[in-house]
Amino acid sequence: MPGRDILFAGLGLYTRHNDFPCYYHPDEPTKARQLITERFNFNHPLLLLQATRLFRWAAGGAPTMQPVTETGRWVSAAFAAGAIVCLSLLAAHLYGTMAAACTGVLLLGSSHLYELAHYMKEDTALAFGIAAFFLTLTRSWLRPTPARFALLGAAAALAVSAKYIGVLVLPLAGAPIFGSRKTAAEMRLSLAWCAGWPCSPSIFRCSAH
Repeated sequence: MPGRDILFAGLGLYTRHNDFPCYYHPDEPTKARQLITERFNFNHPLLLLQATRLFRWAAGGAPTMQPVTETGRWVSAAFAAGAIVCLSLLAAHLYGTMAAACTGVLLLGSSHLYELAHYMKEDTALAFGIAAFFLTLTRSWLRPTPARFALLGAAAALAVSAKYIGVLVLPLAGAPIFGSRKTAAEMRLSLAWCAGWPCSPSIFRCSAH
């Protein structure tokens, strides 16, 4: 089951019936209000809100509670589908195409993930960041290159930018670097490539008003 098919299947499944009232979940109105007023409280990192802000700008629409919430739900669904794609690709790297297809089907059928994808909350963004991190971690371990270390750092930044608990992936980022047979100079260069994204002060942040 190719990654593109999994992505479209996830988007189709997770965006069905996501137009229920915005007040059904107590967390959604506060997030929608932050986007409408552009006053952010930073209780969570801003990956979900900034992605929703970007999509809302691209799609247009009224800056009112219900449309903003539904846009956030679409973004949450996209993160959930992206997480499944990353985990399926990880299974393909480790165990082959059949494992990737089984992983995709089983995760698409997860009722818990289905529920989370229907709310404008950070859970699916965190799932996507962690899934992308372990995918790039595996690729960096199997064939370490500067480009892959840069992607590993970017994936770590995604996890941290989704929820603060995502910082737990950072110590693991050094595993493929220190586990490879590199000179000290090559290790320093690899660490610089990997650390460039998480250490950047501009990733998925904006100034509070």
